[in-house]
Amino acid sequence: MVKSKIKRKLKKPSGATMVANNLLDESEQALAQFDYEKACNLMAAALERTPNDHELMDRLGEVLITYLGEEERGREILERSISLAPQQGYTKYMTLGQLIGGSEGLTYYKQGAEIIAHSIQTESDPAVKSELHLALSQAFCAVAELWMTDLCMEDVAEAQCKAALDFSQQYGPNNVEVYILLAQHHINAQQPAECNQNLTKALQLISLLEEERQPGSGIIIELGKILMIVNRWDEGYHVLKSTLLEDDSNGYVWYLMGTCLHNMGKHRRSLRHLLKAKGIASRVHGSADEQGDDGPAQFLAGVDQVINEVASKVGSEANAVANQVSSGEGWVTDSEDEQTPADSAMGMVKAALSVN
Repeated sequence: MVKSKIKRKLKKPSGATMVANNLLDESEQALAQFDYEKACNLMAAALERTPNDHELMDRLGEVLITYLGEEERGREILERSISLAPQQGYTKYMTLGQLIGGSEGLTYYKQGAEIIAHSIQTESDPAVKSELHLALSQAFCAVAELWMTDLCMEDVAEAQCKAALDFSQQYGPNNVEVYILLAQHHINAQQPAECNQNLTKALQLISLLEEERQPGSGIIIELGKILMIVNRWDEGYHVLKSTLLEDDSNGYVWYLMGTCLHNMGKHRRSLRHLLKAKGIASRVHGSADEQGDDGPAQFLAGVDQVINEVASKVGSEANAVANQVSSGEGWVTDSEDEQTPADSAMGMVKAALSVN
């Protein structure tokens, strides 16, 4: 389960002081600007004035865990919310499920799903009901992902995973994530045709969704990776490229795009992307020699290995490409780079759909 932007607004607790309400308003503004530390400080101050506001606890705990990495503090706040309102608010269960994982995480996910299902039964507003259906679909996606990862060695893992995905598709037929997970499930089951069908469905849905309804970059990156696994390199490249509109400083995405281009035979462009990936990773983590054997060092070493392989294909022009990248030139004006069909994620995904 990947991070998603915080979109819902907090209800003002009954009996809250004007000061508390003002703090909540300011925290909403901070969240909208992705200033999570400021938002948490404001929410914590508001919670001191409304100490039994379980909805505020749910939001504060979620941001602490998901965006600031303060897992112990966030978990303590969410568990306090559960003790105060165990049958109200599903997000705390989903956040704890993602944090804890394993069989305990599965229990939290199921508790959250039960609350969503009950809310669907009692909700009369069609718009709210539609959002709850999507939330339930996302909850079943989280369950399926657990069966694919933490619980994959259980005898019932494959059957439980498929059942969760079937429920997810039932409640969220337009939920992109379910088709990405179905594609992954079919890869694991060595069913390439079914995998490709679900990948194409995911691409089609993304191309139809309005910009504000597009899935987060984490989901899109997973889609790109699976497209690469089944050798759909061109589509994978365009899908991954769409995430750079949100964050062009993700070295891993540049590496994946470079790998796509390499496998498409576009070695000069591939080398530029790979050098860009190495530059970003080196600035963040230092050189591979400085890192030892941890994750960043392994990533940098892997990038170096592919760079050497691609450079041998480029030949005498490799140094010129490296100089071009180091000077920050040539990304758009280079004659080998295609023009983006639209300056949006949707436009790039439509480009991916037009590949075949």
